[in-house]
Amino acid sequence: MKTKLIFHILLVCSIAFFTTGCTNFFFQPNHIVYSSPSTWNKNARIIQVTTKDGTKLAHWFFPSSNPKGTVFFLHGNAQNVSSHVRNVAWLADHGYNVLLFEYRGFGQNLGEPDLKKPWRILSPLSETSKRYPILRENLLFYLAKA
Repeated sequence: MKTKLIFHILLVCSIAFFTTGCTNFFFQPNHIVYSSPSTWNKNARIIQVTTKDGTKLAHWFFPSSNPKGTVFFLHGNAQNVSSHVRNVAWLADHGYNVLLFEYRGFGQNLGEPDLKKPWRILSPLSETSKRYPILRENLLFYLAKA
């Protein structure tokens, strides 16, 4: 009897946790600036995009002098692009444009990450590539880090 009660309490708590608190558990953004784009690439620039709902997002772009393609880098669910840049910055020196995509609520970006609306996470990537033709001129590669 006592075991059943404990099981039911744990079940209810688990359901409550995963249906209401999962976003905060899953996403761990911060606003600490670990490095700047120019530290990694002298031609780096910040690409600003305003999403359909008016949220302003900033992504880091490292152009290559003679690009073979463009790498869209998705850094994972924690920190921000400035803490993950070392994973891909070197690609610009080896012939690939690199766009370090930053999510809502991460780094200097406004908004909140939301697992209930996953299209809001990646739809700005499409908007960014439409606005900047250099991102579409070559082969596209997607690289994600979890």
